[in-house]
Amino acid sequence: MSNFCENELLRRLKASKNGFTIQLDESADIAGLSILLVIVRYIHETAAQEDLIICKSLQTRTTAEEMFNNVKSFFKKHDISWNLCL
Repeated sequence: MSNFCENELLRRLKASKNGFTIQLDESADIAGLSILLVIVRYIHETAAQEDLIICKSLQTRTTAEEMFNNVKSFFKKHDISWNLCL
């Protein structure tokens, strides 16, 4: 089920004519480990959508550079163009 949801979200983002926006946040779990959360907002058909696209533990540092590198790696892995990110 989760693979289907992720694949559908990736399909929607790549097909988006209006592009999408992302919001990055750093949180901590109950053990105090840092977690990167990335929320994507886009228009699907006629409605605005908001989905969690990345929820990943940060191994060492929680710098802006490290968070950006994680997002960049995700975009590259899934062939998402930065030109769509507004």
